[in-house]
Amino acid sequence: MVNKPDVPWQETAALLPADDSGRRLTPTDANFVGLTAQQARWWKMREAPLGMTPEDYDQFKAGLYAALEEDGVSPDQVDIRLQGSAAYFFSGRHKHLWTEEDVANLPDEVATKERIDKSRALKGLMDWFGGSSDRPLRRPFDSHHKLGLDRDPSDYDVQISSDVMVQKCQKKWIFGDISGPFESQQFGFVNKRAFRKAFPALKRWARREGRRLGRPVAPALFRSSGPPDNSPQISSHFKSTDWVIERNN
Repeated sequence: MVNKPDVPWQETAALLPADDSGRRLTPTDANFVGLTAQQARWWKMREAPLGMTPEDYDQFKAGLYAALEEDGVSPDQVDIRLQGSAAYFFSGRHKHLWTEEDVANLPDEVATKERIDKSRALKGLMDWFGGSSDRPLRRPFDSHHKLGLDRDPSDYDVQISSDVMVQKCQKKWIFGDISGPFESQQFGFVNKRAFRKAFPALKRWARREGRRLGRPVAPALFRSSGPPDNSPQISSHFKSTDWVIERNN
């Protein structure tokens, strides 16, 4: 759980980002999803992604690189970046923040299957926005979980790019009787079953960190060139603004 030091929003509100509609987050938005002014400051300074303290993040990085070394991968053979709302405060453009109309139009059988309480979600939207249309277009970190629309809180999307690791996965895929294509045609990530089999220490690290931090940790493997540039569709190809996860000194 993230510590909540008493840092005033008056000093920090300007650090909150806007989504691609231009709607800037406010302290009210951050408070609703459980983020503090201190967390916003850590995020802005890249001392910790959302949902972690700097101490959490140091442990996260140390464990990640230790797992890779246990699996036979050296730091100079990988490029590791954090994607998703923990790094950008918002989910991608393909995930809009649901409105009251979206909730009301959700078929009851789907809501039951997904264990979504529509009344709770509608009340949450009212508590958050009070009926105002001035709201983000994209989903802020943890927002759908707080509304009861997602079972799990926002995850840590760890993007690993390494030709050395891909080659090891190819052997597992070829000789391990693993079904499905080796790489996702749309997104470029390596077959996840082959990835887990090739790097068991990394698999254990992700599970351990998920339990410790209380949210899923989801590594995905790509070639050293990174994910393909599928713009303007969904794409997490290399950008100068990416949150690079570097090894602790």
